[in-house]
Amino acid sequence: MDSQERVKRAFHFDKPDRVPKILFSLASDFFAFPVSPSIDFQPTNYPPHAGGGPAAYRSLLDRVFINSYHWKSECRKELGLPRAWWNHEIDGKIITIDEWGVLWSSGAAKRDLTMGHPIKGPFTDSWDALDTYQPPDVYDESRYRFWNPLMKAIGYGKYLLGHLGVCFLHNLPSWLRGFTKIMLDFRRNPNEVHKLVKIVTDYFYEQIQIMKEKAPRMDAICVCDDLGT
Repeated sequence: MDSQERVKRAFHFDKPDRVPKILFSLASDFFAFPVSPSIDFQPTNYPPHAGGGPAAYRSLLDRVFINSYHWKSECRKELGLPRAWWNHEIDGKIITIDEWGVLWSSGAAKRDLTMGHPIKGPFTDSWDALDTYQPPDVYDESRYRFWNPLMKAIGYGKYLLGHLGVCFLHNLPSWLRGFTKIMLDFRRNPNEVHKLVKIVTDYFYEQIQIMKEKAPRMDAICVCDDLGT
């Protein structure tokens, strides 16, 4: 019994040969293939918050094989940052920006092992730019550049999970607007919240369609959203 059949049987209580495992190793019955950061994401105002933030770049293995993203040296030099930009602190903090225009704050390089915390988004100060806001390009082919090689090399016989990343329909709008503000906006500015959620929903809907086209063998879509824990 291969991993794919084992997982499907477990989901349907249909007597798998054993309990499926989800591990960060080749022994896992699941294989998740995430969407990569666009190689065209080359910010010049802040370092990039790509693939989990500064903490995810301190390991050479993570930089090369997991995050698979390269910030061009000319952009880095424009900000006067060292080659190891993920360790550059200002007053004990590292500020980065993601593809959606959200600023993130991470603590001291050698102590903060998290992805950081969103501190300001495009709509934190006002909703003025909502009607003209452009989300990242979901059709950018570089986001899906490793899928086929990875699926052929590692995913054969596994239960394949297309992974949308670490945010979804609640987290992402709260990053773009600010958590406290959007919780108030559900009551005070519902029209703006609906517009923002539609932007995010349309983006992920299109991404799922692309994933289905590029990976016909995909068994499921994995999404992450977090409200507290």
